[in-house]
Amino acid sequence: MRRLEHQADALALSRGRQALLNVRLRDLEAWSLQQLEAVADTRDGLVILMIALKKRSVMARQHWWTWSLGLCLLLILAACGGPASPPPPGPVIPLMVGGQTVSVEVAATNSQRQRGLMGRTSIPDNEGMLFVYKVDQPGLWYWMKDTPTPLSIAFIGSNKRIINMADMQPMDDKTHYTTAAPCRYVLELNAGWFARHGVKPGDQVEFTLPPDLNVD
Repeated sequence: MRRLEHQADALALSRGRQALLNVRLRDLEAWSLQQLEAVADTRDGLVILMIALKKRSVMARQHWWTWSLGLCLLLILAACGGPASPPPPGPVIPLMVGGQTVSVEVAATNSQRQRGLMGRTSIPDNEGMLFVYKVDQPGLWYWMKDTPTPLSIAFIGSNKRIINMADMQPMDDKTHYTTAAPCRYVLELNAGWFARHGVKPGDQVEFTLPPDLNVD
C-alpha cells in the first residue's frame, strides 16, 4: 500500500497535477458523493483522490494533536491561573479599645492578611479585623485596593498600644497608609469609629489571641 502511495505521488507530480491537487484538498470537505465518483472514474483523478485522502488523514492527525495540546494548556491554566478562592476566615475574638468592645476577625496567615476586608460591601459597626504578625513590621503599609467600604486603621505595637491611626477611602489603590513605628498588629474598623469613641495614639488595646493560632 505504501509503495502504491509513492507511485501515486510521483504520477500526480510528473503530470503537473499539483495545482489541481491543492484545489481538491481545499474543497474535499465540500465534495458530494457524485463528485467523488466522477473523479475516481479516471486514473489521474483516482490518483489525485488517493493523495488527497492521504494528506487529509495526516492533517486530521495534526489538527487532533493541536486540539489536544490546546485543551491540556487550558486545563493547566484553569488549575494554576484561575481566580484564587478566598482563604478560610480566621477566628473571631473580642477586643477592647477606648472602653468599647468589638468583635474582630483575626487574620494571622499571609493569605488572610492579603485578602483582608477586600470585597466586603458593609461591616457592622462593632466588628472589624485584627491583622497579626509574628514579628514587628517596620515600614508596614496598607491600602484600599478592591475594598468598597471606608475604613479606619490603627497600627499597634507589640505592647498593644496604638502607634498611629488613619481614615482610609474606599477603592483607593494609590494611597499607602504606613505605620509610624514598627508594629505587630493592625486593627481595621468602620471609618470614623476611633474618632467617635475618642480613641487616640498611645491608647491600650486589649485582646487575647487563641493559644492554637497559626501565625505565619
